[in-house]
Amino acid sequence: NMVDADPTKIKQFKMDALNATDLMVFAFMWGGSPYVQLLHSTMPYHVIRAWRGKDIGFVGDKTTYQNPQPVLLPPDAPWRWYKKNVGDSGIDMMAFYNDPNNKGKLWLVQEEQSTDDMCAPKLLALPPIAVNFCISAQRMPHELHQFFSKMATSQNAPFTIEEGRTIFDWCLMAAQPGGSATSSCIELNFEVAATGSEKFHKWA
Repeated sequence: NMVDADPTKIKQFKMDALNATDLMVFAFMWGGSPYVQLLHSTMPYHVIRAWRGKDIGFVGDKTTYQNPQPVLLPPDAPWRWYKKNVGDSGIDMMAFYNDPNNKGKLWLVQEEQSTDDMCAPKLLALPPIAVNFCISAQRMPHELHQFFSKMATSQNAPFTIEEGRTIFDWCLMAAQPGGSATSSCIELNFEVAATGSEKFHKWA
């Protein structure tokens, strides 16, 4: 369910993200995968006529062998906040992943475990240190939660648990399945844009 968040703040954040001069990187959960994906370089697109007026972003890095994959962003879904009744205990989540049989699976909350209504966006803006963590290896939401927990409880922590509430709630929600056991309850799917255009390759 979409949350009736402040539309002015949502609109402003979307504008900031699409027009940022510095690199912004977002975590998201692609349908069918339990792993955190990274989206970057979101912007309005104006070069190829078929994409003109649409917002795009890129998944993956540019390497010697390939360009990042451009995707078309839905107009609203990436920016809105969503409310779900989900498991709310990081301790329960980590206990699930302490079992090696649960590696690569989304967290299945047990009936006796606590749940609560939680809210988070489908795109989570990441600080650079978390981006480095996510690109150094394939990460799952519980690992990102653990990474931020260590940051928040370290000496001279850059933020407190409460200040990082959106981050922790996103990780808890992202770790839990929605419509299927392999898709997160806050999955976000994009239309993959074709890259055969010569104009696109010159621009990329």
